[in-house]
Amino acid sequence: TSPMSKAEVYWVDIPAVNTQPEKDPYIKLVRVERKKIVLVFSKGEWYAIQQKCPHEGGPMEGGWINEEGKILCPWHRYAFDLESGQCRKGGFYLDTYETRTMGNRLQLQFKRKKWRLW
Repeated sequence: TSPMSKAEVYWVDIPAVNTQPEKDPYIKLVRVERKKIVLVFSKGEWYAIQQKCPHEGGPMEGGWINEEGKILCPWHRYAFDLESGQCRKGGFYLDTYETRTMGNRLQLQFKRKKWRLW
C-alpha cells in the first residue's frame, strides 16, 4: 500500500492538555472532531484510542495500564496494545490515532473521508 498523501490527513489541536502530565500513566477522555477519544500518556509517549471497548462497549477511560504497557478495559480486562490497538483475546482491535506534540500542544491526526457518488 502507498502512504497517504498530505491532502488525505489533517492534524487537530487537543485543547487543555498538558503535554508533560505529572502522572505516568495518565488517561483522559476528550471530544475531538465529534468523537470521544481516550488519550493515554504512558512511558513518556502519547497514544490515542477509541473510547469504547470493541468487546462489549466498556469505557476505556476507566481502564488502566498493565505491566506490559497495554491498556485494560475495566469491564472484562481485555488488554489492548496502545500502538496497534490489537487485543490477543478474541481478535478485537481498538481504533488508534497518530499523535504528535508541537511545542506545548498535543495534536491528533485524522483521515479525510472520501465521498463517492455512484
